[in-house]
Amino acid sequence: MISKSKTGILPALLLGLLVHCGGGRTDAPLTPLEPLVTSQPQDQTVKAPAAATFTATVSGNPAPACQWTLNGVPIAGATSNTYTTPRTDSAMTGQVYALTATSSLGSVTSAPAVLTVTGPPVITLQPADTTAREGGTATFTVTAAGTGGLAYEWYKGSSAIDEATGASYTTPTLTSDMDKTPYSVKVTNPSGSVSSLPATLTVAFGPTITLQPATRNVKAPGEAEFKVTAKGNPLAYQWHRNGTPIAGATEDSWTVPVTTVAMNGDVYTVTVTCADRSVTSDPAVLNISGAPVIISQPGPVSILAGAPFSLKVEAVGVPSALTYQWSKDGDALNGATAATYTVARATSDDSGSYSVTVTNAADSTESRKARVTVAAGYTVSGTVTSGDAPVEGATLTLGTNPARTAITNAEGTCAFQDVPPGTYSLTPSIAAFSSVFTPAAQSVTVATGDVTARFTATLGYTVSGVLTGLEAGTTYLSLRPAGGGPALGAAHLDLGSGNAFTFKGVQPGTYTLSGRTDLYGKGLVNAHDPAGTLALPVTVARADVTGLNLGLASAAPDLSSLPGPTFLASPMDSGVVIDYAPVLAGGVEQPRLYQVDWSTDPAFASVSGTRRLAPSAEHLLVLSSDLLVNGTTYHFRMRGLGPATATAWSASAAVTVGAGAGFFTASGSVAFAAPPSGPLLVGLRDPASGQAWMTRIKAPASPQPFAITGVPASAPGAYQLVAFLDQDLDGRLSFGDAALARTVAVAGDLAGLDPVLPAASCTAEVATLHTQPGGTDVYTLVFTLRDGVRHVASALVTSGPNLPVPASLGTNGGGTVLTFEATATGRPAVGDTYTIQATFHDGTTQTLTVKVTGVLDAFASLGSPSGTGGGDLEPDFTWSAPPMLPGSVHYDFTLAGAGVSWIVRGLPQGTTSLTWSLDPGDPANTVTGGLAAGVPCTWTLSVVDDLGNAARMTETYTP
Repeated sequence: MISKSKTGILPALLLGLLVHCGGGRTDAPLTPLEPLVTSQPQDQTVKAPAAATFTATVSGNPAPACQWTLNGVPIAGATSNTYTTPRTDSAMTGQVYALTATSSLGSVTSAPAVLTVTGPPVITLQPADTTAREGGTATFTVTAAGTGGLAYEWYKGSSAIDEATGASYTTPTLTSDMDKTPYSVKVTNPSGSVSSLPATLTVAFGPTITLQPATRNVKAPGEAEFKVTAKGNPLAYQWHRNGTPIAGATEDSWTVPVTTVAMNGDVYTVTVTCADRSVTSDPAVLNISGAPVIISQPGPVSILAGAPFSLKVEAVGVPSALTYQWSKDGDALNGATAATYTVARATSDDSGSYSVTVTNAADSTESRKARVTVAAGYTVSGTVTSGDAPVEGATLTLGTNPARTAITNAEGTCAFQDVPPGTYSLTPSIAAFSSVFTPAAQSVTVATGDVTARFTATLGYTVSGVLTGLEAGTTYLSLRPAGGGPALGAAHLDLGSGNAFTFKGVQPGTYTLSGRTDLYGKGLVNAHDPAGTLALPVTVARADVTGLNLGLASAAPDLSSLPGPTFLASPMDSGVVIDYAPVLAGGVEQPRLYQVDWSTDPAFASVSGTRRLAPSAEHLLVLSSDLLVNGTTYHFRMRGLGPATATAWSASAAVTVGAGAGFFTASGSVAFAAPPSGPLLVGLRDPASGQAWMTRIKAPASPQPFAITGVPASAPGAYQLVAFLDQDLDGRLSFGDAALARTVAVAGDLAGLDPVLPAASCTAEVATLHTQPGGTDVYTLVFTLRDGVRHVASALVTSGPNLPVPASLGTNGGGTVLTFEATATGRPAVGDTYTIQATFHDGTTQTLTVKVTGVLDAFASLGSPSGTGGGDLEPDFTWSAPPMLPGSVHYDFTLAGAGVSWIVRGLPQGTTSLTWSLDPGDPANTVTGGLAAGVPCTWTLSVVDDLGNAARMTETYTP
């Protein structure tokens, strides 16, 4: 018995305990209490389909919320302390129920209560229909739930199967008579039994074709039926035509409803399938006979009187033997019994409607009517001139059907007679080696009278002769116009064949012929080079020029008064790198050879070694030899040599062989495609001082690791990273050596230098230049060839539009870039393709293809300075950007005049002015010379896209 305390606390405690879920008194303060299950739910046993009720009592403050769960899953809406299940069945036996009470102070879950349902079993998964092949077995399975233990009894039809008392039943070996047999099972427990739905057994057997489809012979357009007979169960069919399944053809027969001659020889088969097996019938051929089918009709013809014409038909048939009969206006033509009907010379009587009847043993077919029109025509005349002279021998092609040609006479004219009304193309050509016609073609319209078209021709001729006084090397020839302009060039590389030379595509004019032999074939000008100029000018009129004789002779200068070359020698592992300056006079290299001596004796009383080397564009020599010993000091000297004289010896330089004195190491690997026939030389070179740090790898393999030790810091400035395969074993960078150079800065150990040596012999590109002198559009093609592992000695454009071809791009006596500008005869188009033949220093050639990438019409509007009398000798230059910019561009600026020049390249796209003598990208690039009052100059501004195509405007200014 609980008695009330004086303080009243105990009654309040009782109120907090004796509450139901979510309820209780709230009119007095209560002590907070966590949820508590005071009465647990109890296991329940019911007989199906009666419901079961579970009850629990909970307490807590605040009042907890209740949630019943079934097998751990919340039951929707079950939120009181009592839960009643829906109707029960045996499958619910074993379900577990529990109550969870939750408040802000926590939650508690009751003990589980288990539901047991008594009653007949419940089948939860019925046995399924089963298909199995004859000779195998089939298994049926049932899933049931219930209490008190389950017993199974399987039935075949209505008969119980002996000893078939499990949840699964497997048949004995299947035979065809077991097909379509129903199987069921009765499941029993102490409360009753239940029978499953029947499951049907399908026994598959076969397939076997007992009657093959037969070949069918039909006359088009009749139908053809193919049929097959097969045994098996179940059977499915798929017919094929020529190996391709026929949509919808899935029965034991297939009918081709309408046949045509084109179907003759089609092969039909049928694939019969039973379960997992199939068999394909023998092929059955469809043989069709029928009227010929015309696959190409005779077409209309419109010709001139006197011209030939032909009408032609193409037909097929089964049988294939065909005969023909041509008719005109419905009347059979005597002897016209071939597939082609030809009239050698048409007259007006041949005009009419023609058809042909094609016959075989089955039937006949008549062609469509073809109209032949023979008309009296008009005269189309053509005139071709070059300058003010007529061009004889030009061919004009008139685009009639068929095309007609005529050749101009001594007056440069020709004519086409009896041309019917219509619009035709008229195109000139000539058998001369090179020619460009303006226009390239004309459209002429013949209506009610004769028509005349005129063309002008730019012709090319051949200039040829022989050379004398040749020495071994590469001989460059130049045919330069007397009035100035680009010279035609050729590289004479073959010293056989009588030393003959030929210039092709030379336009009429007067020229100066000169030549020079590059003794070493390296594109350098040397004072010893044999040279010569033809005393008389070469005049090209209207014919080839032959029989020229150009003699070359060597100057052989006296070198005895010249100083020796200056040089810097840098040590390397087992070697020395020599960077020298050539001996020049008047800008021309004088020695024919250079000699390098080294000795351990500073007085050179004895010489440890000597090396002679030819002039080269690269003045770097790597001496790496077993004779140069690390740690030994050697003295080096140089001089230039001629056939009979030599320069003075240079001042000697002492070098101790070994790694450099710097503290850093540069390393990486060199990749190359060319198969190495010599060592790999890798190094860093200071372009300011000429000092170098190199390493030599005798037998390299790509990618070849390297390490250069003893490298000092490169501040200020940067070093050149030089790598090349010394293919000719001369210790120098020569044409034919795969090479690469780029700049690097060294401030510590430098790793990851991984250059890739180029493999291309040379590269080529073409850009366009658009100008508007006097308001007239002029287009220039700018061809550029760059040396790769070979030196480009000369080049020739052999094909391409808007250019007289072949066109010489000149010769390249020195340098690594050959650039040639040619005025186009029309506006270039993106995609125009040119073929270039490059000839290299060693006599080999390469064919390259370049394409036009763009034509710019975006001209800047030039501002100041302009006109005459401005007086400003140091003006600023201003302009306005084009109204429409073609994507990413930059500006190139040039200033030229008597006593003044300045070139600024790569001005950013947003630039609209340039301050006098201030290149924003290169402060060292200042104006050369200056303006003078009254002396005109010109300045140009080019809009240049990323591919080098440009649009240029020019302004004249006189201070």
